[in-house]
Amino acid sequence: DTMHALRIEAAAPEIGWANQSQIFVSTCPEGCGTQAAPREFNYSTVKFRYQELGSGLGSSEIKKESGEVMWEATYPEVMYYYDTALMLPDGKYKQTVIDRAGREQVMWFRVDTVSPRVEIPSISISRNFGTFSVNGTAQDLNSGLDSMALENSQLSISVPVSLESGTTDPVGFSFANVNASVDGYY
Repeated sequence: DTMHALRIEAAAPEIGWANQSQIFVSTCPEGCGTQAAPREFNYSTVKFRYQELGSGLGSSEIKKESGEVMWEATYPEVMYYYDTALMLPDGKYKQTVIDRAGREQVMWFRVDTVSPRVEIPSISISRNFGTFSVNGTAQDLNSGLDSMALENSQLSISVPVSLESGTTDPVGFSFANVNASVDGYY
């Protein structure tokens, strides 16, 4: 009689990522993001950890949404962990990690370090009644706007503006008759 061993490779590799303090906080497949709803990073140096404890890592790559390869690696020896830190320009990316058995994990993410642009061409102040109004436009060309609010830190006033989630079009806003009975910055 002869004894044979059989290994079954069922799990895809894991992709982990670090927060801005470079501490690893999560892994795929949970929270991997999709093309329509990528994982968001608001800092340009992103750090990833690839892990495959079965057959080992085979290859990995990061491409811009346009298909341009930004980084790639092939692992000729059996390697179970690999960390990389990359400084990437703002944009949407697809990351693919493949293990030596051919199983893959895909993560979509976006780097967005630029704050939205806000233009306020007019402010009207009503001195008799202690109110003011602010009109203007806001736009974020990369990830889009989800919400806007006018706030005063002393009064905790919030006047939300409803937006279609992630809109990249300029959005007009008007905050009218805001109570300004307490001095402060808005």
